[in-house]
Amino acid sequence: MAFRRTVVRFCVFADDALPYPLFYDAELFVVVDNRIPSHWHFAHTPTHKDHQAIMSIEEWVSDPFFYDRLTDGSSRERMLLENPRFDAPDL
Repeated sequence: MAFRRTVVRFCVFADDALPYPLFYDAELFVVVDNRIPSHWHFAHTPTHKDHQAIMSIEEWVSDPFFYDRLTDGSSRERMLLENPRFDAPDL
């Protein structure tokens, strides 16, 4: 989840042809469970070019280039997102 000014965006695996998730405006979704996974972290990122704050797994939140490497095909970042704790969090 990323925040930019007044926009909240969710990062979703929505295209089976792509090996990485894409960002979509939250207004396109209906939230049915408002709990935040216990292992997610928050970071204020005012100097990042794509968001001003982010909530996700620690590795993504602490690394400003995580998504760039993921979209470039990095196996490490992909492996982190395929980890069961990312897909089925302990709430």
